[in-house]
Amino acid sequence: MIFWLTDGVKFECTRCDWCCTQPGGFVHGSEQDFRNMAKALGLDFKTFVLEYCVDHEGFLSLKSKPEGPCILYSNGCGVYDQRPTQCRTFPFWPGYLASKKDWQRISKHCEGIGRGKTW
Repeated sequence: MIFWLTDGVKFECTRCDWCCTQPGGFVHGSEQDFRNMAKALGLDFKTFVLEYCVDHEGFLSLKSKPEGPCILYSNGCGVYDQRPTQCRTFPFWPGYLASKKDWQRISKHCEGIGRGKTW
């Protein structure tokens, strides 16, 4: 149990894009996540997978640019309303919620932390 979170934390995405512009990493999603992104881009699923995805350890992932940003980023997320669950749940990832220190560390980069609704 994560005891430091008993009062919750404030967060509201400001679309600062920090999380979308970091180099490397992998964005995984469900088949439905990827189908939704394909539709948002006006592509059939097969074309989307061939152009935007790779196999990462047996899982479908968006291609990653070594220098960043996300392959779907261009002055903002190209599929924001259909972004995958991994993106929708940032910064509520286990590594950032493990301790108050970890949460404070990521808050130095993510300007939405400390704003908006208490979760």
